[in-house]
Amino acid sequence: MVEDDELLRLTLVELFALWNYRVLQATNGLEALNLLVEGNEVVDLVLSDAVMPVLGGSGLLKQLRNRGIQTPVIMLTGHPIADGLEGLRKLGMVAWLTKPPDTIQLAETIYTALGQRRPD
Repeated sequence: MVEDDELLRLTLVELFALWNYRVLQATNGLEALNLLVEGNEVVDLVLSDAVMPVLGGSGLLKQLRNRGIQTPVIMLTGHPIADGLEGLRKLGMVAWLTKPPDTIQLAETIYTALGQRRPD
């Protein structure tokens, strides 16, 4: 879970815990990238805010792909970026959700994304 808004991040982490997911947290894309590249944890899915200080979700997605990391990525945002969606999809973004996400839509999107997961 990559989100700079602490309240939203903690709320989503709590929700994921209720759904029996184990969650790693990062406050920006650079922190998440370090967790994914240097960490010992297996990460099955990245849920990231699109717009954050330091490194946003789009930059994080590009950096992951440049390093050969094919983990599925779901983007969250309150900002419209319709022009960039096709490029993000080509990089492997599996879904785009507006903030705050609808709980049912979020659960279904995560379920679908985890089902599409490819082994690295």
